[in-house]
Amino acid sequence: MFKKEEQKKKLSLKDKLKNAAENISVDIFGYEKKITKNVVQYLNKMAIEERIPVAQLFVRIVDLHNTIRVFVHHKGKQLKEIPVKQLALFFAGPETVHLPGIEGKIANSIRKYIDESSKRHELNDDNLQIRISLKGTNEVNVDICHHTWILENVSVKDLVKYFKG
Repeated sequence: MFKKEEQKKKLSLKDKLKNAAENISVDIFGYEKKITKNVVQYLNKMAIEERIPVAQLFVRIVDLHNTIRVFVHHKGKQLKEIPVKQLALFFAGPETVHLPGIEGKIANSIRKYIDESSKRHELNDDNLQIRISLKGTNEVNVDICHHTWILENVSVKDLVKYFKG
């Protein structure tokens, strides 16, 4: 026990700075802010179209038999399915929806993210899902769920890091 404390105290300034820098994340391009704005706008638009309060609305993303599917839900009931291409509105805004190959790129990134989450939570079935909703009027909530159980809450910043990388 004494040895660990002694080792911590003996870290050089370089090592201390390196350890501190590893945990710093700067969003110099404003991706987190843009994605948050895009998701808020999309969910508000969907709530208006469906004539329901935005607080009762969520988007559920699943990988069913190696196909990414996206559903809009109201109080747990499926309202409609939306094309994967529409997720480009979430992640990059309306100017990207018509880019060639965007649907495949988004589907592959989501599939990889779901696979890694399944491994992290030691799940071997297809019941893992990503749920996106709003907390309040302008805070995006992203949960990784198994069936109806929330396994973890993911920050938009973590998603930005993942999809940029």
